[in-house]
Amino acid sequence: MRRSGAASDEFTYPFLFKACSSFLGLKEGKQIHCDVIKMGICNNVYVQNTLIHFYGSCKKIVDAYKVFDVMSLRTVVTWNSIISACVGSCWYYDAIE
Repeated sequence: MRRSGAASDEFTYPFLFKACSSFLGLKEGKQIHCDVIKMGICNNVYVQNTLIHFYGSCKKIVDAYKVFDVMSLRTVVTWNSIISACVGSCWYYDAIE
């Protein structure tokens, strides 16, 4: 994307996180997370939800919780994402809580 000069925004980053989730590209996903922070769109609920999903898919539940804990708006999708991340990482007690 960068090479082609295409602009990225809060709508394109979630798809990049989902792609990283599919092949468990933790390193790549963390680099994209840094880009999101630099662009100032890290408070977008759609981006945050896909970040939780990404970290959960990579079994990085602590990182998923870091994103969850700083969210000012938590939707049903947010709660489903963190519960799914907990279950996927065998944190069953936290999923119930």
